[in-house]
Amino acid sequence: WRERSFDVIDDGVLLSGVFDRVHVTRKNGQPVSAHIYDFKTDSDGGDLQARYSEQLEVYRRAACRLLNLPLDQVTAVAAGVASR
Repeated sequence: WRERSFDVIDDGVLLSGVFDRVHVTRKNGQPVSAHIYDFKTDSDGGDLQARYSEQLEVYRRAACRLLNLPLDQVTAVAAGVASR
C-alpha cells in the first residue's frame, strides 16, 4: 500500500491516519505479515524510532485490524528521508 488512509476501531478507540508505505507478505493469497515504513523529513540525527514510537504503534494496531493479523506479525519503522 502507498499513502493509504485508514479509520479503524481498536478496543473501542478510533485510530485514524495515513500509511506512507506498507509491504504485505502473503501466503496462498492470505496476509501473513506486514512491515510499515513511515517516512520522516525531520531526520536530524535523533532517534526517529523513539520520537515516533506512539504513532508507529497506532499504525501497527491499525494494520493488524485491517489485515486480521496478530500484532507480533506487524512491524513498523520510521525512516528518515531528505526533504526537497
